Amino acid sequence: MNGSPDNRADYRLGEALLVSYWVHDDAPPEITETYDIAPGGIALLTHIQLARGTHVHMQLELRGDAHPPLQITGVVRWSQNDPAIARYRTGIEFEPLAEDSAGLLTCYIDAVRRIRDLGIYT
Repeated sequence: MNGSPDNRADYRLGEALLVSYWVHDDAPPEITETYDIAPGGIALLTHIQLARGTHVHMQLELRGDAHPPLQITGVVRWSQNDPAIARYRTGIEFEPLAEDSAGLLTCYIDAVRRIRDLGIYT
């Protein structure tokens, strides 16, 4: 994710979305949810700690969007135990997204932000 943490915060969206992820092609995907998403990366909850630098494949479903789930790859930047929920909070930086996926993700984030600003969706 490029830019300072302050600049990144402007583009972040606290959103619980379904995501399936896997780190090996021969392993079944795990299904979990996000709690933070931005055009450059995602934070999700995992059952195990993922090592920094691990490559992750993901399918991300954008709520209310008729498009198929986005196919995204990324790299783990941090993974930290959260004893309050018995899960790991894991930050993943996206590898370069396909132009159509990047556009869909940015439009989704902008639309949810506008709806929330109107007080329609929380």
